[in-house]
Amino acid sequence: MNWTKTAVLLLCLGGWASSRQPQPPHSSIQGPGNSMNVATAKVEQVFKLVDEGGYQFIAYQVTYLGHPVIVEDPISSTNVAVGGDLRFLVIRHDMTKAPNGGRKLLGFIVSKNQP
Repeated sequence: MNWTKTAVLLLCLGGWASSRQPQPPHSSIQGPGNSMNVATAKVEQVFKLVDEGGYQFIAYQVTYLGHPVIVEDPISSTNVAVGGDLRFLVIRHDMTKAPNGGRKLLGFIVSKNQP
């Protein structure tokens, strides 16, 4: 068997062996303690950057439950000005039952459908 065939065989066997390993448990948004709901708040500050390569970042500061939070728009699909209404997802993810333990996480991300 030549070297190329041997290398391909080893890669295939390695991939097969790793696929046979038990996968670690993971949490799902469907699990108990996890939820997602939509909220709306007035934009207090806009964080926007386009770098020299044209890559964009946009996020908004709003008040949620009396606290200032940052709502990220990971695909830069919005253009809401200060004072405008921003719809966003409030994501609660309970990681306390993860194999190594964890925290209850709260995240904010721009909702697909803006008002």
